[in-house]
Amino acid sequence: MLFFRQEGTAQSLTIYTIPPPRAINWSSPRKLVMSYLRNSLIHDRYGKQKHSIGHVLVELKDSTHYALVGTIAASKKYMTKLVVSKGYGLGIFLDTIPGKMQGSEENMPAMLQRCKTGDIAFVKYELSQEVFARLWQYLQEYQEKGYDKLYNGSNQPLNGGGAGCSAFGVSFLEVGGLKDLFPVDDWIIHVHAPEKLIGGPHHPGHHVSPIRLFFRNRWADEKKEPYCDITYYDPTVMFNQIELKYKRGFHANNISGMQTGNAFGFLIKCADRPAPTVPIWPAKR
Repeated sequence: MLFFRQEGTAQSLTIYTIPPPRAINWSSPRKLVMSYLRNSLIHDRYGKQKHSIGHVLVELKDSTHYALVGTIAASKKYMTKLVVSKGYGLGIFLDTIPGKMQGSEENMPAMLQRCKTGDIAFVKYELSQEVFARLWQYLQEYQEKGYDKLYNGSNQPLNGGGAGCSAFGVSFLEVGGLKDLFPVDDWIIHVHAPEKLIGGPHHPGHHVSPIRLFFRNRWADEKKEPYCDITYYDPTVMFNQIELKYKRGFHANNISGMQTGNAFGFLIKCADRPAPTVPIWPAKR
């Protein structure tokens, strides 16, 4: 923790993205499943922290507060069971499953190791104290409301609909009014999932054999078959986009490239940006 505190005492938010051992391939359902299985079977230097689909962490710090958090599924075995034996298919991307939030104690060792190897990328925002206070309040209330125990689902953390690690990370940019400062829309994967490959609560009574996923070489043609949109902030894409922009010398007003060890990232100086005046949580309809 001291390693990061020594970078300065000014209040900040940092979004870290950790790539999986090999990039997740979203070009078809078959390649998506194959790339996940390959990563699940790979043994690499990070052991249990290898993150087969990648991972996103959120760091908040000022002179008196510190948090390094990320949301994960409570059980990987349970997720696998839903796909393999419960017939969820691509519905696993839409269902809300039990989750948990890991803190600094679990995340710091992997953070330090990856900063040495370069297997992590980041965007750091220098904040006003008012924006920082708003983000700290959001983190505390997110846990108080029990949303940290809802993983995946609608990936709308501000609506209490559950969120994977990447949607959770980006939600801090929304709460802080910071989302427009860096091209985060470049991090999005958007595919049309064929309805016949979706099981689970979103398609009751429909059981999808994993074998069907292996033989599906394209996403849905929206003109020819029913489908469901899957929109996802993908850690692989996040990492690649940050690294690519860094190597190309991307810069804009108050944005500059920076390194922490061998990790590439960007620093955005936005301490003059006021805190949003709207409530953190949308009004219930």
